[in-house]
Amino acid sequence: MTSYMPPSQAPRRSRRGLMIVLLIVGLAILLMLALIVVLLLRNPTAGGQPSLATSSVATPSATTSSASSSPTATPSPLTAATTATTGTKTVTATATRTTTTATGPQVQTFAVVPQSAISGTTVKCTTAGNVSVDFSWVTSGATTVDFGVATLDASTAPYLTDLPASGSLGSARAVVFQCYADSSEHSQYYTLTVLSTGQKVSKTITLKESYVP
Repeated sequence: MTSYMPPSQAPRRSRRGLMIVLLIVGLAILLMLALIVVLLLRNPTAGGQPSLATSSVATPSATTSSASSSPTATPSPLTAATTATTGTKTVTATATRTTTTATGPQVQTFAVVPQSAISGTTVKCTTAGNVSVDFSWVTSGATTVDFGVATLDASTAPYLTDLPASGSLGSARAVVFQCYADSSEHSQYYTLTVLSTGQKVSKTITLKESYVP
């Protein structure tokens, strides 16, 4: 009688070990493939040294330009410019001086016509009496020129009115200065007033007596 012998377990164990090894190798290959894909996605240039991106940053240059300090200046200004540079920043500072021309009526000159008895604004008096005094003037921009005695505004109390823009009183219209010939101080003032479109300018000369006994 033949007895039954069970098959040996060794072949089954060897096949199971082989399958485990193959599974481990497959997983390792999948991991390597996944790693390669990740590297390719992060760096398109595969197989070479990763390139470093170079960025160029331009240094901003700021320039400050000056504007006219005055709104609209008709006369030609005198301008001085100063430029200071620090790094790449340039700042220009401009100083402007504008010369303006006076408008309206003006009295350029108003003076006593020289004579022997008058020196500057001093009248030499040796005796009591009157000394004839002549005045000359130059004006501009005026529509009316008035001359007054003992007033600071000839337009309100004119001695002579509607005078020419430039001229003199002359001997026919000369005024007088009264000499008292004493030790007291005596003076008299004379005014030229020019007017134009609501504007008024006056200039006054004061004569003083100097008694010479």
